[in-house]
Amino acid sequence: MEAVQVTGQDAVQDGDAGEPDPNRPDLAPHGLPGDIERPVGPHAGIPGFPPENLLFTPEQARRCVAARVEEGADYIKLVLERPGAGGPDQDTATAAVEAARAAGLRVVAHTSHTGAVELAVRAGVDVLTHAPLDADLDPGLVRAITDAGCVLVPTLTMMRGTAHNLDVPALSYEHARNAVTALHRAGATVVAGTDANNAPGVPAAVPHGSSLHDELGLLVEAGPSPLEALRSATRAAADAFGLTDRGRVRPGLRADLLLVGGDPVDVIGATRDVRAVWTAGRAVGTVGHEDLAGRCPPSGTESVRAHRSSPGARAEASPDSSRKEAACD
Repeated sequence: MEAVQVTGQDAVQDGDAGEPDPNRPDLAPHGLPGDIERPVGPHAGIPGFPPENLLFTPEQARRCVAARVEEGADYIKLVLERPGAGGPDQDTATAAVEAARAAGLRVVAHTSHTGAVELAVRAGVDVLTHAPLDADLDPGLVRAITDAGCVLVPTLTMMRGTAHNLDVPALSYEHARNAVTALHRAGATVVAGTDANNAPGVPAAVPHGSSLHDELGLLVEAGPSPLEALRSATRAAADAFGLTDRGRVRPGLRADLLLVGGDPVDVIGATRDVRAVWTAGRAVGTVGHEDLAGRCPPSGTESVRAHRSSPGARAEASPDSSRKEAACD
């Protein structure tokens, strides 16, 4: 997921942690068909991109954001390019951010070029998606991102595939990885996301599901520890999008749980050894295991148990090990 997926926001808006529907997404962003672009930029040519979201002026941006708010979007996504390469200009991007902020919405920005990152930071966006391939982030930009509290979703899996498939000498995956390294060292928040898709016209088809395991491994290669990578896919992602009912294994929170063999705090690849999955406390799949819903793993082998305790399922962390519990944060 690129931070979080969208459509259907009732559970988030109502704050209902009781009986969430595991088949319904809980956050409604406006990605396509709600991404906001300007003609000439490469994304404007993607099949299905709505022409009403191609923006030229600040006033257009304000009207477009108002329409998305009226439709019930939980956040706004801008598609930004480097100056002169299409996408909203600085004034238009800033107007969109200000309009979204006035409506109480976070703003996510597509920024796959260093020039787009600079534009996005000046506009005041909350989340940057894609680490740029064209150059390393200079120290001043790293400081600006960190000081602004901007979150980076680097989508290293997508950027690696894009660099490989386009095979353009000016674009290098090393720049994307270096961006994560620099921002991590500076103390910025990095959130795991893959840009998984099977859409036509995109530079890399990233598979849903399995690509997140790849992303966690690439994050660790870039500098974060396995524990930090796990947090980037759980607690940090929930915090970045204001999802207070999930992202941690705590009593009273939504029980979205993954049971794995091994210890991913030691070896991040252990996340691939999936034994069982719970969504909102309901077992949705097992691998080589009997149905584990409502049962505790053997004592001393796992730190998390799922149980049903009233109308809504909950999760709790058992005190086997403080390090294991931290890994579930």
